[in-house]
Amino acid sequence: MKNMIIKYRNLIILLLAFTIFSCDKMEDNYSQYLEGGEINYSSKPLNLMGQAGFKRIQLSWDLTTVNNVKEAIIAFNDQEIKVPVSSAQNNSVRYIVNNLEEGIYDFEVYTISNSENKSLISSAIVSSYGEKYQSGLNIQKLENFSYDGDILNFDVIGDFKNLIGYKIEYTKQNGELETKYYAKGEFVEGFNVKAGSDIKIYSAYLPELTAIDTIFSNPFTYATPPKSYVLDHTLFKLANLPMDIPRFEPELPAAEQDWHNAWDGNRSTGKVFLERKNPKPSFVTIDLGVKVQLTKFELVGFLPWPPISVKQYQLWGIGDDKDINEVATTTDIHDISSLSPEDQSDAAKVAAKKAENFEAWKAESLDKGWKLLIDDNRADSEGNGFTQSITEETKIRYVRLVIIDNFSNNNPDIGLNEIIFTGLVPID
Repeated sequence: MKNMIIKYRNLIILLLAFTIFSCDKMEDNYSQYLEGGEINYSSKPLNLMGQAGFKRIQLSWDLTTVNNVKEAIIAFNDQEIKVPVSSAQNNSVRYIVNNLEEGIYDFEVYTISNSENKSLISSAIVSSYGEKYQSGLNIQKLENFSYDGDILNFDVIGDFKNLIGYKIEYTKQNGELETKYYAKGEFVEGFNVKAGSDIKIYSAYLPELTAIDTIFSNPFTYATPPKSYVLDHTLFKLANLPMDIPRFEPELPAAEQDWHNAWDGNRSTGKVFLERKNPKPSFVTIDLGVKVQLTKFELVGFLPWPPISVKQYQLWGIGDDKDINEVATTTDIHDISSLSPEDQSDAAKVAAKKAENFEAWKAESLDKGWKLLIDDNRADSEGNGFTQSITEETKIRYVRLVIIDNFSNNNPDIGLNEIIFTGLVPID
């Protein structure tokens, strides 16, 4: 029994000795970490958020404190950006990374303490957008162009994903370049646009809800629609070419026989009356006073008695490169002197001869540079007047109205109230 007690006593002494030795050894291992006092680790970036932009991104994060933070490090694509935290407001930091290629980036953000200790890392995946994204954006359209005086109106058409608005670039009438911005669906007022200039529309997109940049599409360019105006009738005057009818009813006073009554601005009074003594076709040539591309010809019928209003007619035009007398035609449509006296009494042969002369006159007109602007025979319901478009793009100074027939089957007289011309505003 005594031997057993001695045996256990020796074992306990041995274990105690081993334990004491081991503790001394552990003290040696940890002592190196206790040198220099307590370690203060740097504040980890919290609530890290990345926001997309155009060739850039923005990162923002919070810090529990900036007292022990020397700087923040943004790491991506083997690059590191040092961000001073002195600009932090309420312990929040924002930083924009510029000059990025288009693509998706994986950012790591951590801080360095004043004692050069590194914080834990926060990560964010953020997209940078560029020309590839921009080139694929849908562009709204401009439609329904119309003028209200000097103001051009149009509609903006199109609604696409992530579209938030658009901008319009145009040149004002004084030559200044103007840019206007609109939110999607916002009413577009009229534009005081210079004739002949271009209008550009850029559609605006927010690629992501939290993006820091609005990205505009490539522009779509529209030529300013031509603007028409009613020609100033006070500039009109007679050119008096061969076959023109200088007066239209000898019984009327001289002042009322003047063709200027046909463009005095009064539509309601019937004041031009070509009596039956004047053979048809009847001609009148008008100097418009300006050289302009015509777009419309309007004739107000003879309202006191519409059946004698102009029904069939031609309208010819020419510029002013040559004196009007140099381009005057010499073919007389009504000349039947080549017919025998007997044939001159034959209505059918006279009509055939005049038709032949008319064709010769048209050929001569074309040869001298005249343009046939309109060759028209109106419907029977249009005795009160009509408006006819002119598509010839040549600029015209002189017009020649050839009146061929009226709406009546038994009255050869022809009357009208007013003639009006519309043309394009000249472009500087």
